[in-house]
Amino acid sequence: MEPSDPPTTPLRGIHLEAHASGDARIQLAARDQHIYYRDGVRARRRTVAGGPVPECPYPGLAAFGPEQADWFFGRDGLVAELIDRLDRRLDSGGVQVVLAPSGAGKSSLLRAGLLPALDRAALPGSDRWPKLVLTPTTDPLWVLAANLAALTGGDVVATVEELTTDPRRCVPMLARASRGPSGGPDTRVVVVVDQFEELFTLCADDRQRRVFIDLLVHLAESDAGLVVIGVRADFYPACADRPRLRAALQDAPLVVGPMSEPELREAILYPAEAAGLQIEPGLVELLLRDLGATANAGADREAGYEAGRLPLLAHALRVCWQQRNGSTLTVRGYQDAGGIQHAIATTADRVHDGLDAAGRLVARALFLRLIRIGEGTEDVRRSVSRAGLLAASADPAATLAVLAVFTQARLLTQREDTVEVTHEALLTSWPRLREWIGADRDWLRAHQQIADDTESWRRGGRDVSLLYRGTRLAVARQWLPAHGGDLNEAERDYLDRSYAQQRTQTRRRLALRSGLALVVVVALVLGALYWYTNRQRDQAQVLADSRALAQASQDVATSDPALSVMTALAAYRTAPTQEARNQLLREYLKHSQSTKVLSGLSGKLKVSHTSRDGEVVFASTDMGRSTLFVHAATGTVRAEPLAAGYVVYSMVAPDGKRAAFIDETGTPGWFDVGVDGTTGPVRRLPKVAGFTVFYNAPQDAAALSADGRMIAVGMKDRLVWWDLETGVKTELAAPPGTVNGLWIGADDRTLLVKTVGEQRDYGLVAVDLSTGLSRAVLDRAQDRQFLMSGDRTAVATCLPQGDDQSVYQLVRVADGAALGSPYPTKSVHCGLVGLDADGRRVLVKDEDGSLLDLVRGAKLSSGIQLPGLATPITDLIASGDKLLVAYMDTAQLTYTELPPGTRTLSVVTQVLTRDGAKTISLLKDGSLQLRPADDDDDRLLARAPAPQPAWDPDGNTLGLSGDGTLLVNREGSNVVVVRETESLREVSRITTARPTSPPPTTVGDYLATGHKQPDNNFGYYFDHSGNLLTVADTQVQSWDPRTGDQIAHWDARAVLPPGGEINSVGPYPAANQVAVVISGDPVVRIVDLITGRTTTTVETTPDLISIQFDAGGRYFALLRQASVVELWRRDPSRRELGPFHSLTGINSTPWVARFLGGDGRFVIAANNSIRIHQIGSQAPVDSYEFGHPNGSGQGSPYYFIDLSSDGKTVLYADDKGIGGTLSLDPASWMPKLCGAIGYRDFTPDERAALPASAPPGHLCQPTG
Repeated sequence: MEPSDPPTTPLRGIHLEAHASGDARIQLAARDQHIYYRDGVRARRRTVAGGPVPECPYPGLAAFGPEQADWFFGRDGLVAELIDRLDRRLDSGGVQVVLAPSGAGKSSLLRAGLLPALDRAALPGSDRWPKLVLTPTTDPLWVLAANLAALTGGDVVATVEELTTDPRRCVPMLARASRGPSGGPDTRVVVVVDQFEELFTLCADDRQRRVFIDLLVHLAESDAGLVVIGVRADFYPACADRPRLRAALQDAPLVVGPMSEPELREAILYPAEAAGLQIEPGLVELLLRDLGATANAGADREAGYEAGRLPLLAHALRVCWQQRNGSTLTVRGYQDAGGIQHAIATTADRVHDGLDAAGRLVARALFLRLIRIGEGTEDVRRSVSRAGLLAASADPAATLAVLAVFTQARLLTQREDTVEVTHEALLTSWPRLREWIGADRDWLRAHQQIADDTESWRRGGRDVSLLYRGTRLAVARQWLPAHGGDLNEAERDYLDRSYAQQRTQTRRRLALRSGLALVVVVALVLGALYWYTNRQRDQAQVLADSRALAQASQDVATSDPALSVMTALAAYRTAPTQEARNQLLREYLKHSQSTKVLSGLSGKLKVSHTSRDGEVVFASTDMGRSTLFVHAATGTVRAEPLAAGYVVYSMVAPDGKRAAFIDETGTPGWFDVGVDGTTGPVRRLPKVAGFTVFYNAPQDAAALSADGRMIAVGMKDRLVWWDLETGVKTELAAPPGTVNGLWIGADDRTLLVKTVGEQRDYGLVAVDLSTGLSRAVLDRAQDRQFLMSGDRTAVATCLPQGDDQSVYQLVRVADGAALGSPYPTKSVHCGLVGLDADGRRVLVKDEDGSLLDLVRGAKLSSGIQLPGLATPITDLIASGDKLLVAYMDTAQLTYTELPPGTRTLSVVTQVLTRDGAKTISLLKDGSLQLRPADDDDDRLLARAPAPQPAWDPDGNTLGLSGDGTLLVNREGSNVVVVRETESLREVSRITTARPTSPPPTTVGDYLATGHKQPDNNFGYYFDHSGNLLTVADTQVQSWDPRTGDQIAHWDARAVLPPGGEINSVGPYPAANQVAVVISGDPVVRIVDLITGRTTTTVETTPDLISIQFDAGGRYFALLRQASVVELWRRDPSRRELGPFHSLTGINSTPWVARFLGGDGRFVIAANNSIRIHQIGSQAPVDSYEFGHPNGSGQGSPYYFIDLSSDGKTVLYADDKGIGGTLSLDPASWMPKLCGAIGYRDFTPDERAALPASAPPGHLCQPTG
């Protein structure tokens, strides 16, 4: 402590004692330990936390949510006033308006104040009322219909159509919902519409606005609904212009104003107290002063600050927490953060300034797309789809990176599919953002109008009457030269079609002005023009439809992967546009390793169980919606939503003939599943009184017996089971420490229950259902993991032992005896993933992924790539002769085949044969392997042994001759070996001039790159005539590759100026000639190795690193500093294309750039794309956009190792090293994708929701 610190009250019950002698120092603290550093009058404090770091109770710019109600203070009076008004509306009806300036806290009031109060039964019975919370977004009808459909079990599309036709239909819908399981005569459905102003800022369809308002009014005036809307005060005029809202505005609206000083103190102090934090004396007063609150405001007086400044206080408090000392929020931390006035700007500028120059440009474009420019009102934030932001970006990878850093700083909020500015306060408190808006305000408003009109045109079925014409088109087109790149594809298409229509109309008018003497000719011309225009229009429509479907596929890629695949297939079958092909490619890369992909559920996938053969899957989501999939492993997948209420646990019998569930009320149900996938009627069983749900990891909280005749569920205090045939329910007290893990024993007379102690010591007990007695199957042990076998006769367990290993063991359930042999691993962390039916084979996640045989205590296969974030279904699936593992994430369930043997090779580098049909791999031990390029064909075609004496191949390259028959590899410091490509038989062994040793490799080199220092002093390659060239320092030698005889030897020092250095010696398309690049010299010398003479020169640039000529010698490519590539014409010498910045920033990541033949085509494979350029054409003539690995949009890119000679096959890998060969032919991707989605077709609802017509007929034809 500091001597000047105020005295503190001694902590009760704490006794500190220490002993020391000599020069020892003792530092004791009952809580946090504060250490002060002084420099004269200046001081700094460092704190060692005395306990766990408290959670932050201040959400910053984000609104408080229901889950943060325990930290929401200062508005109790306002919440009570709102509850009182809603109580009166139970009798009077009508919409309750909550009106507040931006930043006054209305969203927090509704979400963290009102909703928790209703859940506490603040109104009679309100704890049982369903509650819908929504914001209008761009499509308010769809959002409201989706919420109503989720509540009633109806179809969203049908609900939208029904409500649009007759808004009054919402009342009987809610009445049906209110008569659900929790319904009663006084049950209401609470509808809270937050950010109601989005109806005017984001929704461009006035008809939708009217219908949405009518719906809310009908609901509020009925006995079934209670409607609350929160609207910004500056949108009061917009609401007042609507007659049906005007009445609500005049009927006791609740106005949210500034908080009083006591309320502000509560909002500052009480969350800290609830979270176990302390606030340094003086900080509260400083916060209130900077906020503008009057110091003398009393308990009944509002403080003198502007209501909209509350987010500044919220952000400042969060930053104070980030800068705290231990568990204390300090004045110094607040001042370091910039105070209330500057905290937001300081945070935003810190994030912005941490970006590179390109990232800052991306940030500017990103924020401007997230703002709607006001006309007569303040500017507002708007919610934009993530897919739309990426589609509009020239660099999606950079956009995702910028999104991530601003989201981490809580300045942006990312939801499942959308992005928005966290709070409007950022628009006024960040000067840089205000400058961006002011600099481009007119364009932003014009772009906003174009976007709105494009959306109206799309929703209107692309009616040509909605296209621009005349002055509107001219005004829109005048922005294109400066801002055309800011438009997304749909907006460009809208303006292009508007312009095309106007040109057509202009041509028609001009044609009609011709004289009568040309009537016949004009008729013929107009007829041809009409035919041509119609043909062009039809072709343009097909292309536009294909692009729209490709975008739709991208939009649902994360929320419904199977639908995304189907939509991508439909897009490509509509027209093979670049966009459709690239989306199909991304879907293939995402799902090529999956045997099956199941998706399309409403909500986030929470619980899923499969039959033993994987053919039947019963899944439920966090919204309680459940779906049955049949023929899930083989054949054509069929999905059937089940109307079973809010399902919390779902189950499937091992034979797939019966499925069961338990809903949120504790009522079980079951139904039979026919061989053809049809389902029988749902049969209900008696309800559990006082039912509690394990919402966290509920996968094994309930069980269905192997014979399908019994359901059991566990709670913390009870075990309950039902006989399905008789409907009899039985209960027993649960063993102490029961948690969410329960299985029915193989004999149907035992329940196997997971238990836990206070020290994370997990065990398994067997409970006899007839006696209630229990016995230990697995004794409790700290950090124990275990999985139950599919037949429930064995359990696989894992225990960490010591500091360096874990041991896996199989245990018999009947008596707890160990089976088989234990299997130790070198990891201290257990990684059980899945277990097969009899418990013999277990999948574990160790260094990568391994399949173990616990009977023999042996490893069956390794190198299995397992997803990092998805949740495994622990019963492995036996489908025919295949063993599968199922994983579920929030949107999909995937089946992945487990390999029968080890497939992962420790590969240094690989090349494709010239035809792309085979791969040659250089392994870590120096050996070579030739295999088929097809990833499904694991045959070893040829092998070359490791070199003797041993040679570390790290850094080696493999080179193929021009005709592809010979391969060269380095096998010593100055030894290269030439082999036949087809057999890897050694043809010749060549000893070259000895190069100087490369720089020594340090530990830091390995940590940074994973490789030793590259040996740039030695190189080798085949020249255009088929001879082998080696370069050792400046010694250039030409060899006959089949005999090993030297043809020529030349020392490059002959052309070096004093002190000069060779950058590169490369091939030249003439016999025995090379291209020599000297550092800093723009002149490239072409040297004849036989005579040593310079035959010609090529003028380039002084920062040249290397040069590559095409086969005809007419063109060449330059690699300049900063990894910049340019394409040049030889005669006359001039740059034709580039610089291509796609290689900038690539260091050790492999990439490919080379000519394809001698016609001026050049391919660059780097940074997630393969692009083919043609000299004479500015844009790429072809491109393949890979996206990001696993569709994440984040992390390292794909990298490219080799291309076939024709550029049609690529050898690639993702950021985890997973990849292989890929044919760039979409026809080869479709069968795999069709198999992955189970040959599904669009349902009528899915087809109706598409933005364009999909091709008729089957997307996929089953193979048999």
